[in-house]
Amino acid sequence: MKFTNYSLLILLIIVISCRKQQEPEYITDKQDYRIAILDFMSHNVFAESISEYFTPYDLNLNFQVFNNLGSLQDALKNDKKFDLIMGLKNTDVYFFESDSLFVIYDEKIKMKSEYKEMYKMGITPLFYNFLSFTYSENLIKNPPQTFGQLTDNIHDQQFLVFSPESTDLGRDFLLFTIALWKTNGFRHFWSGFKQNVIMASNDIESGVDRFLAKEALYCLSYSTFPYYMNKHENEKKLNSISFQEGGFKVVFGAAIPKESKFRSISETFVKYIYSAEFQKEIPLLLAMYPVVSAEELSDELKLPKKPTLVYDKELRYMNICHNYANWLKIWKKEILTNK
Repeated sequence: MKFTNYSLLILLIIVISCRKQQEPEYITDKQDYRIAILDFMSHNVFAESISEYFTPYDLNLNFQVFNNLGSLQDALKNDKKFDLIMGLKNTDVYFFESDSLFVIYDEKIKMKSEYKEMYKMGITPLFYNFLSFTYSENLIKNPPQTFGQLTDNIHDQQFLVFSPESTDLGRDFLLFTIALWKTNGFRHFWSGFKQNVIMASNDIESGVDRFLAKEALYCLSYSTFPYYMNKHENEKKLNSISFQEGGFKVVFGAAIPKESKFRSISETFVKYIYSAEFQKEIPLLLAMYPVVSAEELSDELKLPKKPTLVYDKELRYMNICHNYANWLKIWKKEILTNK
């Protein structure tokens, strides 16, 4: 009897041990969801706003901010993996060596014709803005209204401009001048403009801090930047220049790398921020123009009137990928010599 009870006890221990070995191991640590963000002036607010969306997935959001497209491309070449990339622009499509890096998740999505070039590369447009210069109405009563006036010698050392070598904002402004003055004329603009320039070679945030510290009277930015600063930083009396020649449209979007570990989650998220539900929040949240519901903006925030003429489309015919290195060389020669 004792032997039988002892045998049953051993058998029970063996069964329990086997069951324990068969039970799955549960991972308690959250998995990283990796988001790359190309620097734009309201990216911090955007990062905070989208974090809530991922709460049900119980993921650890890992943000990495890049100052320019080149640094992001270097990370991708070095096998850096991301699940989502935010802040890619219409101007970026000219600088990709391959058009098959990103997922095109929905062939039937409704898209305005002007955005189809981005979408063919897997970049879903989300919002847009126009290049401008921000200034303080407390300090400036009669800002320049044309590119020609930017070169007037009364503006000596007044314009803070970002380097096209280190920021995409600076690169896009260089492209604006090329689209406006063409390849044979942009050097003459920079030759006259350079004495009025304070060059900010680092990231956008530090450059804006220099402007707010009154190191410069004007700061290269987007046309709605004063509205963003008023809402989020309580900076009053800022305004932006509307150039008589027209504007340069910069469209921001999102892309899903083909190596994403969470492709389904990424696709659902991009569809959400492209939807009318999220798009209607963009003017108040980011002080940007939404790509879907741009005509119905909230009364709480009146964004500046959009320019009638825009020059970003001119870039399609300029073979940028082939010519940009030479344009940058010309720009460096003009901006750095005989200043």
